[in-house]
Amino acid sequence: MTLSGIIVHYFPKMSSILAKNILLYTNEQLEQIDSELPIFLNSWKNSSKKIEVRTSGSTGNPKIIELEKSAVVNSAKATNLFFNLTKNSIFLHCLPVRFIAGKMMVVRALQANGRILFASSFANPLENLNQPIDFCAMTAHQLKKSILKNKDKFNWIKTLIIGGGPIEKDVEKTLVSLPSRCFHTFGMTETISHFAVREISTVQQKPIFKCLPNVTIKTNLNHQLIVRAEHLYIKELITNDIVELIDANSFVWKGRIDNVINSGGIKIHPEELEKKISLKNTSEKFIFDKLKDDLLGEQLIMITNNQSKTDFASVFNSFQQHEIPKRIYKVNEFAYTENNKIDRPKSKEIAINLNKWYRPYQ
Repeated sequence: MTLSGIIVHYFPKMSSILAKNILLYTNEQLEQIDSELPIFLNSWKNSSKKIEVRTSGSTGNPKIIELEKSAVVNSAKATNLFFNLTKNSIFLHCLPVRFIAGKMMVVRALQANGRILFASSFANPLENLNQPIDFCAMTAHQLKKSILKNKDKFNWIKTLIIGGGPIEKDVEKTLVSLPSRCFHTFGMTETISHFAVREISTVQQKPIFKCLPNVTIKTNLNHQLIVRAEHLYIKELITNDIVELIDANSFVWKGRIDNVINSGGIKIHPEELEKKISLKNTSEKFIFDKLKDDLLGEQLIMITNNQSKTDFASVFNSFQQHEIPKRIYKVNEFAYTENNKIDRPKSKEIAINLNKWYRPYQ
């Protein structure tokens, strides 16, 4: 099989692929993998000191921001040092390059002077894998699919990092049993991907993220996370993330300030309620959101899909009164962002327009 036949997204087998330095691929070969790969590499190699990157749009419309190339290099070096990635390392690339996570896998491989192997599919990245991999990054969505379809392939992966959102508890339990070292990462485009990680060696009731070296954190009066990282040219970045600060280098993520529900003066974090339900081992999709309320200011609602078979009334038996939604809406399908996170505003709009709801205790 020729190399150009191998690196197309749907080639049948990976066994005959030899991972190699990304600079040895031709533009035509890179374009077959991901049309934005050669564009990114050309912009990376040009004389400009900055690159343009696109945010994921998980909390609004995606936008273009500029990052200093030297800061991007420093971020890659920090990850490589933390995970001991060198010229002997093989990187498995399975993320779209249009987002920062995909770009950073390329830059990490370049900085380590390591070899890179491109997955045959973004949707099912381990499908044809049959050779050792030192480092791989996946989204939580990709991870869940890979566990369902190719759990045995994790034997090939030494270190796996997972980003792009919370990890469901049943998935986390599976990760503990895998031979790979698995890390949940925390970051955003503005911090040039992750700046904090937590190793998943046990299922934690209170997952604590720890910052990489040379990153410090604090919070403001609203408990918003503030990041400082001089090597990333971040003097003080106020994020939209609400956290419980453990110390200047570690925290527990609670949710996003733009999702907070103020119901009768009680502030509710929908992400915490979603986590609480996931601990009860329901694998169904659902979110909590809010509606305006004349009496409470905002009322808590829940959105689930029409196929849901969970008896949420029994689930809510262990919830406090203010944590129980006033209405449960049903939708045919959730709306998703480009990187497979549930699009909260659009899903809520779908639910309100359908207007199919019931009270949990009716």
